[in-house]
Amino acid sequence: MSGHNKWSKIQHKKGLADSKKGKLFSKISREIFIAIAEGDSVNPESNSLLKIAIDKAKQASMPNANIERAINKAAGGEEGAKLERVFYEAYGPFGVALIIETLTDNKNRTISTLRNILNMNGGNIADKGAVMWQFNRVALIKCEKTAAFEDFFDTVSGIEGVVDVTEDKDNFLLIGVSSSLFAIKTALINIGYIVKTSSIEYLPKNIVKSLNSAQINELIDLLMDDDDVINVWHNMQKK
Repeated sequence: MSGHNKWSKIQHKKGLADSKKGKLFSKISREIFIAIAEGDSVNPESNSLLKIAIDKAKQASMPNANIERAINKAAGGEEGAKLERVFYEAYGPFGVALIIETLTDNKNRTISTLRNILNMNGGNIADKGAVMWQFNRVALIKCEKTAAFEDFFDTVSGIEGVVDVTEDKDNFLLIGVSSSLFAIKTALINIGYIVKTSSIEYLPKNIVKSLNSAQINELIDLLMDDDDVINVWHNMQKK
């Protein structure tokens, strides 16, 4: 019986993981749709939004067949034109600022859902402009640590578009001008560094020390569970 229970738990966890991955792939597919609609091109070399979406798909280990299917579907006008990228600004508990990026075909539905989630968890929708100014839109690139930080800094700080170079326990971190994301990434690869992730992010200018980070994280998880939400950024201190 214990073996059966263990097997059931394993299958349950696998099912949850598969469901989570399927949901992520679905959101990325929608991001590809809207990137093609906004950028008016199916060529990633001339459509930076599409290039970012494809890069995100590959970082999430999304199969090439899924990526090509999403591009072909959007190119056929089946879904991409119906979607719209909308940013919502909000506050969570303890005054934590939130930027919520959505892809939606019904803004009334989306704002209603977000407002309900926030209101039920100690947050609220903010006026436009109330939160966005508290963040900087940047390119964020993580590299594998394969050298001393001083050597890495000396090598990459001269790359055009790089604004800051730091490190954490496992990675070298580069912050750059958002429009230079792929130029910086390409330069790093050409030098010989291993790029682990690259993305456009909203980094907070000031950090809020939350009294209950678990409550904020739970709110963010609830927001991310909504089908229309593809990203949530916050200015809570990371522990």
